[in-house]
Amino acid sequence: MRVEGVDRLKRELAAYEIAKQSGVTKALNMTGLDIQRRATKLSPVNKKIGKGGGILKNANFVEFASNGKQILSVGNSVEYAAYQEFGTGSNVKVPKGYEAVASKHKGSGGRNPNLEPQPFLIPAIELSKEKLTERIKKLFK
Repeated sequence: MRVEGVDRLKRELAAYEIAKQSGVTKALNMTGLDIQRRATKLSPVNKKIGKGGGILKNANFVEFASNGKQILSVGNSVEYAAYQEFGTGSNVKVPKGYEAVASKHKGSGGRNPNLEPQPFLIPAIELSKEKLTERIKKLFK
């Protein structure tokens, strides 16, 4: 028995895999930018500062890395971003699933020990999860 077309099938499957990988990369990048835009809109601004306000808003970032795995990182580069996100002191509120992230940012009770949380990054992430799922499902239809 002789089966023909195996080499062609292998090439087509490899091309399909590359196309899917490229699609996942694009979906992750688009979602990362969605998260960054949403976080920027939701970021609190200290209007008392005047023109100097908006430091937090302008420090939202998105990074994409691919070294065998595709990794999307979103965050904020301002040192006090986590205190804005989760609050401080007795006002700390950590959404379920974000405990590990919050635990890296325990303060020492310094400048503002009871800051109310003003979440901006986590809501942006949560709002974007569904869209990422939709984008990836489209690839496999």
